[in-house]
Amino acid sequence: MFRFYDYYLYFNIIIELAKLFENKENSQKFNFHKFLLKLERNLANSDYKGKIELDFIIKKKEELNGLSSSINKVSEIRTRYYAHTDKDFIIQMKYIIDFSEFDGLFDFEENVITEIYFKLTGVSQSIKVKNLKQSTEKIIRELVK
Repeated sequence: MFRFYDYYLYFNIIIELAKLFENKENSQKFNFHKFLLKLERNLANSDYKGKIELDFIIKKKEELNGLSSSINKVSEIRTRYYAHTDKDFIIQMKYIIDFSEFDGLFDFEENVITEIYFKLTGVSQSIKVKNLKQSTEKIIRELVK
């Protein structure tokens, strides 16, 4: 019975990561690529003028581009899952995914949110999972036991 939840949790994480990080024209209305592009385009005409600098956005775009290997891996896993063409891949999925590969994606997500929140409000809000002193993979595997 718990194997179903294990399987379900792994795929939900992959699907949500794909939604947030893939850069496809007809994909989600919100993802980090579109978010940074919108920030950049509206920088001069917005309420956050003077609070968020162009250099910050360029740096975050470069960091996001540096995560392309992990993003491609997430996309591949998601595509193979939805295509249903590789049954062995689907059955063995939980043994294939090494969530430590995706720590960079989780770190990027946390950093962008906390840094922008701080720039806009002046309040530091830490949402870092790393405060738990465990790897992302270990936390996920503990949750599905």
